[in-house]
Amino acid sequence: MTKLRVRYKNERTLKQLLSHAEEQHNHYKEYGFVGDMKYWQAKVHDYKAQLYALYHEREEFDKLNTI
Repeated sequence: MTKLRVRYKNERTLKQLLSHAEEQHNHYKEYGFVGDMKYWQAKVHDYKAQLYALYHEREEFDKLNTI
């Protein structure tokens, strides 16, 4: 199993980045820009993984289901 290093220690910042990435993904998906859509989809997955790792590092296991 690969250990994920948490780049962002601030939960609020991570949630804002995730929200922005989700908005961009939906925007590019709506207009059919496949390349940009895949980029933002990868960013969404990355930010979700970062949030998961942050919660796991802090041992806040009850928040894991909210991702």
